[in-house]
Amino acid sequence: MIASTRRPERLPIAVKAVAALGLGLSLAIARPGGPPAVRAADDGLGTRSTAVYTVQPDQHRVHVDVQVSATNQKSDTQSVRYYFVSAGFFLQPEATHLRATAEGRTLDTTVRARTGYSVLEVRFGRNLYHGQAIAMRISYDLPGGAPRSRADIRVESAFVSFTAWSFGDAGDVRVEMPAGFASSVIGGPMDVNGLQEAGQSLTASDVTDPASWFAVVTGDRPDALSSEPITLGGGERFVVRGWPEDTVWRTRVADRLERGLPILERLVGLRWPVRGDLEVTERAAAVLEGYAGFYLTDENRIEISEELDDLTIVHETSHAWFNQRLFGERWINEGLADTYATLTLGELGLAWQPIPMPNRTSSAAFPLPLVSWPPPGRIVDTTTEARELYGYNASHAVIDGLVREVGPAKMRDVFSAADGRAIAYVGAPPAESIGGAVDWRRFLDYVQERGGSTGAEALIRKWVVDAAGAKELDARDAARAAYARLVEHGQAHGQPWLPPMSVRSPMAHWTFQLATTRIGEAEGVLVTRDSIATEAANVGVTVPASLRSAYQSAIADLGPVQAQADRELGVLRAIGDAGREAGAARDVWVQLGLLGGVEPMTRVEAARADFQADDMTAAQAAVDDAGRLLDGAGVVGRERVAGAVRVALFVALVLAVLVAWIVRRRRRVARRAAVAALTQAAVPDAAAPYGTLAANLPTEGRPPPAAPAAGQADGWPGASAPMDPLTGAEHGDED
Repeated sequence: MIASTRRPERLPIAVKAVAALGLGLSLAIARPGGPPAVRAADDGLGTRSTAVYTVQPDQHRVHVDVQVSATNQKSDTQSVRYYFVSAGFFLQPEATHLRATAEGRTLDTTVRARTGYSVLEVRFGRNLYHGQAIAMRISYDLPGGAPRSRADIRVESAFVSFTAWSFGDAGDVRVEMPAGFASSVIGGPMDVNGLQEAGQSLTASDVTDPASWFAVVTGDRPDALSSEPITLGGGERFVVRGWPEDTVWRTRVADRLERGLPILERLVGLRWPVRGDLEVTERAAAVLEGYAGFYLTDENRIEISEELDDLTIVHETSHAWFNQRLFGERWINEGLADTYATLTLGELGLAWQPIPMPNRTSSAAFPLPLVSWPPPGRIVDTTTEARELYGYNASHAVIDGLVREVGPAKMRDVFSAADGRAIAYVGAPPAESIGGAVDWRRFLDYVQERGGSTGAEALIRKWVVDAAGAKELDARDAARAAYARLVEHGQAHGQPWLPPMSVRSPMAHWTFQLATTRIGEAEGVLVTRDSIATEAANVGVTVPASLRSAYQSAIADLGPVQAQADRELGVLRAIGDAGREAGAARDVWVQLGLLGGVEPMTRVEAARADFQADDMTAAQAAVDDAGRLLDGAGVVGRERVAGAVRVALFVALVLAVLVAWIVRRRRRVARRAAVAALTQAAVPDAAAPYGTLAANLPTEGRPPPAAPAAGQADGWPGASAPMDPLTGAEHGDED
């Protein structure tokens, strides 16, 4: 794949070449009985040719041998007899050692130079009448020009380049290449026959339109190139391969690589991307299709013109970085290659041809802007050349302006992001990779977001995009304004809250309608965050980091983040309400209800601690506990008072019963003591003699006294209770 090309230097030989034509230059008219009269004729001489081009590298030339058969096809009239005395052919202007022969003799020739070609006249040496023919042989050499000469022919030991023409009205063309040369053809067409090792033959048969037929023939013999390996301090390896005859070119290229690449690598800031050897090969300017150089990425090979152009050498080397692997559009890579080549040459103290500012209104300007600059193609005319020059110059104008504004240091950040396919809009985590090619859209994002450019969009609008691209930029402007406000909003309250991927991804992919929707969702989260910060300050807590982390790491839907924010805010407000309620003055009932129990403020403090520990469930539960404690304290207080009253009444009743019992018991004890005293007084003295009352003994002949009736005290006729011996009162037994 051709990654890039260097700007055109001059038109290729295909533009200068003119196919050979057979010309009847003069026609003699003989009248019977008189001298011939001469007048011009436009046709009547038919020519057919077989041209053989033999490449002779050892003699630095191509030998050409043309066999021509000329036949007079002009019919005579009754009064005029026509005959030809010469034939004309177009000839390469470089032809030397020209010789024409026929019928064993040398023919007279005349060569007249024209711009880009010569006209050869070959005189037959006799009159060629109607129906007569002459076989001629024309031979000449095409000498190879020295490197950097104006000649378009090169015949070196390792490289051959020339243009083959056909001759006459019709003909065949054959090119004989020496062994070892690999042949290729531009134009023609020509068939390639044989093997490279033995020598190839290129043929074209029955060329009937010589005016438009040509073939640029090239041959390469890689094993004959002089090779010079170069290894730089950073391990970069080159092989400079040039024509053995051109030591000046090899010396210049090697010097510019050795001194220029370290500077170029530092300016770009990316590692050397080429694995193995980068081959730099010398090519003839004519075969580069109008360009000064090519970088072939798939082959790790640079082809540079034999011209000693320092800008081209460094430009093509920079394409090791600046190719489709880094940026997907031609104008970006070519503009960077030119700009960084000039920066490198500036540090080396070398001069270069200034790159002009293009005229956007010139006829060379594209029908469409740089975004539509086509891939490089063969430059076959001045229109194509002018278009290519405009593309290179306009690309340089854009990139040079950007690099001058942001500087190489910031551009290194741009290159690093592009190399990693990182998202231009940076969030909290390391920049995510979003893949895909870096077109003008992402390039603009990079130079603004990573490079800090303020003038990039104006340059893009002026030089790069068409009307459709301008509309995209309009939509982008509105989205970027909203994005900037979101970023600014995120800076509030100390620690910044950077936009999440759910916002940054549609911004990077230029889906601005979705981006605007996501920005609105993100603003909603930040508004809730602001309320959380206010409530947290009032409550006296630190907001946990989880919400910020969830916001910054959101990939798509911000709904869960908003729900988390709403919950945090709800818990905070509940904590604040609970704290105010727990700290308010309490009536006697609440105080009595909380007496000896859990203080609600301790649950509020627990809720604060749980909130800071990012345990919203526990925090809400603690708040609920505090609320339940306060809500139930008044009832509990009243219940406690009522219960105390009930207990007091019960205690009083118990005390009353107890007092009554005690009084009764004391009376009984006292009574028994009195009875005991009386009883003791009635007992005779132990020393006194015993006696028995006669009255208690039954008299003889009388019945004993009857048993006491029911309800009467024992031994006390007619009494229901014993009588207190002291007071004479009656009382029952006491337990």
